[in-house]
Parts: sequence; structure tokens; C-alpha cells
Amino acid sequence: MRFKMLFFVKREDRRMGVTRMGKTTIFLADDDEGVRRTLRTFFEGLPGYRVVGEACDGMEAVEGCRASAPDVALLDIQMPLLDGVSVARQVLADRAAKCVIILTAFSDREHQLGVEILLDALLGTNQAPLKAALLEEKLGADIDVGFDDSTLQPTLELMLRGATEESAGKFAAAVRKAVDGILEKGIPEELLMASLNSTEFASLERPGSIPDGVLDAINASAGWLHTGDPALLLHTDKLFASLREKMADGWFNELLRELFAPAPVQVVQVPTLPKKEEGEPIRTDGKLVLEHPLTVADLGDGARTAPGERELLAGAQLLHHPSAGSLYLNFYYDLGNVKPEDMPYLDLLTDVLDELDSTEHTAQQLNTLRSTWLGDSRTQLDIWTGRQEGAPCHAKLSLCLSLLERSLEKAVELGGEWLYDTILTGPAAEAAFARVLSQQKLNMEQQFIQQGNVYAATRASAHYTVDGAVSERCSGVSYYKFLCGVQERGNWAALGEKLDALRTEVLQHAELTVSLYGSEDALAKLRTLLPDSRFAAEGRAAAKPYVEPLTPPVNEAFIIDGGVNYDVQVWPMERRSDRKALARVMSYEYLWHNIREVGGAYGTGMLTRAQTEGLYTYRDPHLTESYETFAKAPEVLAGREYTEKDLTEFIVGAVSEMDSPKKPNAEAKELDRRYFCGITDAMLAADRKAMCSVTAETIRAQAADLADRMANATRVVFGSKDAVEAGKQLFDRIETL
Repeated sequence: MRFKMLFFVKREDRRMGVTRMGKTTIFLADDDEGVRRTLRTFFEGLPGYRVVGEACDGMEAVEGCRASAPDVALLDIQMPLLDGVSVARQVLADRAAKCVIILTAFSDREHQLGVEILLDALLGTNQAPLKAALLEEKLGADIDVGFDDSTLQPTLELMLRGATEESAGKFAAAVRKAVDGILEKGIPEELLMASLNSTEFASLERPGSIPDGVLDAINASAGWLHTGDPALLLHTDKLFASLREKMADGWFNELLRELFAPAPVQVVQVPTLPKKEEGEPIRTDGKLVLEHPLTVADLGDGARTAPGERELLAGAQLLHHPSAGSLYLNFYYDLGNVKPEDMPYLDLLTDVLDELDSTEHTAQQLNTLRSTWLGDSRTQLDIWTGRQEGAPCHAKLSLCLSLLERSLEKAVELGGEWLYDTILTGPAAEAAFARVLSQQKLNMEQQFIQQGNVYAATRASAHYTVDGAVSERCSGVSYYKFLCGVQERGNWAALGEKLDALRTEVLQHAELTVSLYGSEDALAKLRTLLPDSRFAAEGRAAAKPYVEPLTPPVNEAFIIDGGVNYDVQVWPMERRSDRKALARVMSYEYLWHNIREVGGAYGTGMLTRAQTEGLYTYRDPHLTESYETFAKAPEVLAGREYTEKDLTEFIVGAVSEMDSPKKPNAEAKELDRRYFCGITDAMLAADRKAMCSVTAETIRAQAADLADRMANATRVVFGSKDAVEAGKQLFDRIETL
């Protein structure tokens, strides 16, 4: 069975071709009878469409279009006698059809993998050739690419974000111009090699949260369903080897030409703001009944983790977590001495590093080298707080690398160049600042509408915990206002000097912990590499807790243009693992019914964190009503009867969150968090024991206690203007974003 990809470029009028009075007529041409049958069934099942003819080769397609004069000719690009592109030229020249859509045929998985590699090479970063050329046209703030190969009909979509009505109309022509320019010069082989290597690494590492066994089953079933070969997606070594051979023959240039050969046929302008969606809740039935459900006795004592080993080397703390397989190399710079007002600048630094030239390479060259030698490489701020009462907050500037052991030397070299030697001053850096800030600001504006509950919870938690306060400062509404302020001032030279000074202070003087998740051989090699690397520095300051003053709680509402609301209520709470059972009762027994099923919200739940608890709604048509529902929860849950079966379900569900399988990269990161926060196996075992000991009396007592805690909770809403104004008595402050 062949795969096909339809390349969409969208147009404002939302029409396919030119529609006559009555139904749009369609002619189908494909040498695969099964594909024609599927397409015919699909279109004939839609109102307003009618299939007027079919053809199994190119010559028959030309004659068929001349005879039926369809509104739309739907053509396979690979057909006997005459290919789809040639048919399209003839049909349009004869005016035998008013619109032509070409389907690009993929004969096998190799083509699909090649497309993924090609798109990453051309659109993966702002410096990638196709994305850079499109950004240069200044039609919008950013370009997104989507490629879905999970179905029999793969789809490719380019999306221009932050466009105006005028610039959207120029997008298709800009894509064509950029593609033609790339084809004229040819795709740089080093870009393709870097993309191929990083894709191959991902196939070996298999990132994400899905367990490897489940992922294998999914891939086997997909291969069997679409190709008849269950092993096709399980073993990719031969595919990558074949693609390496084809790279030298210009195969990827031809693939690019093939992908973008069809002229754009449809442009759709999608509003940034989602419409209010109506409809009945999906879930209306009861719980899933399992034949052999888990019991508390099945849960065991939990896993045990081998403690990491620590030593001092080249002025850094070297931490080793023994493991086999891929390596994970993390560098943590302590930020305990950084002023709170400087933290947003460090977060911005992590966002712009990808865009900067170094003293040795351009940004594009450096990104290519990172992709060639590393599986993943990123910089970020990590904010962690321990579990004990009064535990300090640990703030780190982190460089995280994943790699194969053979690339360790190159990883240390490239990581050092990227972090230490990128140029933060001058015209190129200033242009990068302007570009990245524009993209970041646009992203946050869209996220306020799509995930307002996350920002609301972060905002509310900032009043109670240091990690909440710094998270709000570096990723919440405060960070958005910071970005707006920097953009309005437009003093990019001063920004570069500020970032350069902060980077120098942190990298040269802050305590550095280097964490290796890998083999003993890798550790031995790292011991030889660090002393001569950019990471070596003596006289570093000792780590200290990050401190930030907390502001008094305030109830806030932020008006967004999404037509829905995200309602959050947060209160301080000492850490108690046994409250996770209460959270499940609240989420799935009370909130789900009253907020989701009755109220029509898309989601809702209770969250328990180290020092806070809270309730939230997601894409909620209500505001005041949801807070009224929140307020009734303690009495309802305190008066409810809980059977032994109920308790088992609550406990098993809560413990399962602790036992969810982790990929090696997530495991490495978790071990580092436990190291900094002093979390031991004994603590985790105590958590498990407390959760397994929950009784009906425990839940009722905790529920009754909620009323007092919720009475002084902080409310934060991201919502529509009408809903916020109707519930204005709930808030101390209202602001439009």
C-alpha cells in the first residue's frame, strides 16, 4: 500500500476550486484502485461534491478531464504513461478543469523518513534555509511546519503565524520563491547530514512518555496496517543507511522538488483566537469495569535507585549516575547569588542562544554541528524545592546534552562553545534579539488563550512559594510584561551588554555541577576532558538557596479574547502525600461531574504540589458558577460514603502516578533533582506507605478541613471580558492582556 501526501497552502476564501451552482464536480486519477475507491467514497459522502469520472493512468486522465470538464482534478503524481505534473499542465492548458490538486505518492517508509529529515534541515531553526528565507520576507513573526505520517494519507502543512490579511495573501508566492532559490543552489549536504543524524538518534533514544514496549506495539500495528510489514517501523538502521547513500546523489533535492511541485490550491486564514466551542460533553457513562483490577497489595514497595557518586574535578562537582546506553550530560550553574530582577534576563538568554554566532561558527553552522554530534541540546532554567518543611529553593542555569558515548569529546567541545563563546553584542545579535522577542511574545499571547489554566496557577502560586514566584517571574504574566518592556524600549545594544555581563558572572563564578548519566568508561573519559574544557574554572562560589520575597495574595482576573475561561483557586498546604487520594476523589468524583459533564468545561481537576494545592478548570464556559461549585466541594466530599472498592481505586490511581515509567532522559533529570533536593528512597517509600494507608475517615477529615483552607485561597482567572465583568466582585484587580 502506498502512502500519499497532500501539500496544503491555505487561502482566505475557504473554497476548493471554483464552485458552480450545485455540487462541486471532481475527477479522480490514480493508478491504485483502492485509493480511488477511498477518495470516491469520501467525497460522495460529503454534501456539495460529486465524482464525475476516474482514470488509472495519465493519458486516460487527460481524456477524462476533457470529456467531463470537472471543477477539480485530483491527480496522483506517479502514474503510468503520463505523470501527475504533466497531466496538470495539459489539463490546465486545455482549460479542461478549473482547479488541479496533485497528490504526491510515497512508495515506502523511506520517502516519509526522508521528508521528516528534509523538513528539519530546511525549517528546523530560524537559520534553516527555507525558514530563514521566509522570515526575511517579514510576512509574519514565525513559521511552523506540521507533518503527520500516522495515517494512510500523510499531510504537510506550513503555517505563517502573526500574519496580517495582506501578508497572508503573499505567503504562497514567498514559499515558491524560497523553494526555487534553494533548488537553484542545492541543499547543503552538512545540513542534511546533521538532520539525518539527529533523527537517527531520536529513533534510538525514542523520547516521550510512552513506554518502549507500547511504542513497539504501536509501530508494529501501524506497519502491519499500512504496509503489511509489522517490522518496517521497528528496524530503521537500513533505512538510514540507504538515505545516507542517496544524499550524495541529490535525492533530497529531487524530494524537495517533488514535495513543492504542486501549485498552492487553497489558503485558509485561521484566526489566532479560538471560537467558543459548543457541544455536549463526550463522557456520559460510568466507569470502566476491569475483570482483574489492581489492589493495594499489588503495589509493592516501590523501586530503589542506586545513589550517585560525587567528586571534585576542575573546579566543578562531578556527579555520576551509573547506566548503560545513551549518555545524558547536564551542566548546572547555581543561581543563588542572582538578583530576582535579573532572572528574566537569564531565561531570555536560554531562548536566544540558538540564534547567535560564536567566535568560531555562524549560528547555522553551530546548530548543524550540534545536530550532527548530539541527540538533543538545550539550555533552560531549572527551579526545584525540596520536600521537607522550609526546604530551600534551588535555581540552576542548565545545559542539557544527550549523546552517544562515541560523541562525548565533541559534546564537551560544542557545549562549551555554544554556552561560553556565542556573541551577545553587535548587529547580528541585536537582530536575533528582536526576532526572538517577537516570537516569544506571540507564543505567550497564544498560550494565554490555549492554556490559561497553567498561567493562572503559576500566578496564584507565586504568592506562597519561592519556586512559584521565580516561575511567574520567568515564565508567567510578569515575564510577558518583561518581554513587552524590552521590545518597547528597543535598546538591543544595552540588552546584549546586560546578557553578556550576566552570563560571564554566572559561568565563571557560580558553583557548577556536572552530572553524567552513563557508563564507567564514559566517566573515565569525562575526567580527562573537563580540565581542558571551557567548563573548567577555579574559585567558584559555593551554592546557596535562591531567595525571593513573596508578595501578598491578590485575586486577579486577566481578560483574554478566547471566549472561554480558565478558573483557578490556590491555597498554601504543607506537603502530605496522602492527600493525593483526596485529589483524585475531588477530580474524578466531584469536579468531573459538576464542572465537566454538567458545566460543559473541557477539563477540571485538583492539583497537589509541595507547598500548595489548588482547583482549576480548562476551557470553561462559566466563571462565577465554577467558583460556586468549588466552594461546595468540602461539604459534599466530607459527607460522602466511601466503599472499600472506592478506596482501592483512589489509592491505586494515586500510586500509579509515582510508578509511571520514565525514559532515560527523564530518569537522568529526576535523579539530578533528587540529588539537589535531598530526596531519598526512604522518603519515597514513606510517601507510598502513607498513600496506601488512606482510609475513608482520612478522606472525610481532609475534605472537612478544606473549607477553612479554601476560604483564604487566591483566585486567578484568564477569561472573557463578559464573564470577568459579570464576576468582578470575586477579584481585587482586573487587567486586559
